[in-house]
Amino acid sequence: MNNADVIVSASEEKYLLHMMGTPLTDEDIQKIREHKTKFSLGKEKGVCAWYKDLDDFFSDWCGIGYTKEEAGKLLFADSGEFMFLPKDKGIIRFAEGVRALF
Repeated sequence: MNNADVIVSASEEKYLLHMMGTPLTDEDIQKIREHKTKFSLGKEKGVCAWYKDLDDFFSDWCGIGYTKEEAGKLLFADSGEFMFLPKDKGIIRFAEGVRALF
């Protein structure tokens, strides 16, 4: 695999391993690849956050001033900014120029 094929950087994998407590599986990486392709998320848009579940997501976003309704609209917007990982492993957020460095 060359650098152009890297879907999740090594630092993003380390961050997710630390947060999730388990490494990404081949299935996880394939789903991330499909998501990034579907939403045309180039390599400049990387993983910048992980949420354990909806409660964790809403806690974070409502904690910075969003209402639950506003946060829900962001989460379920068809923008590709957020992705639910397979098998209830959490929610990841992609953003340009901001990456989870670990």
